[in-house]
Amino acid sequence: LKLHHYYLFNHLYIITIFLKQKLQECHTLINWRKEKFPLFHHLHQDR
Repeated sequence: LKLHHYYLFNHLYIITIFLKQKLQECHTLINWRKEKFPLFHHLHQDR
C-alpha cells in the first residue's frame, strides 16, 4: 500500500513538472508574439 502511494505521488510529481514546462513554453510563445506583433497583442488586450 505504501509503495502504491509512492508511485502515485511520483506520477503526480512528474505530471506537475511536465505541465509546468508546458506552461513555460506557452508563456514564451505569448511573449514572442508580443514582441513580433505588439499592436495585435494590444488590440487583443483591450477587448
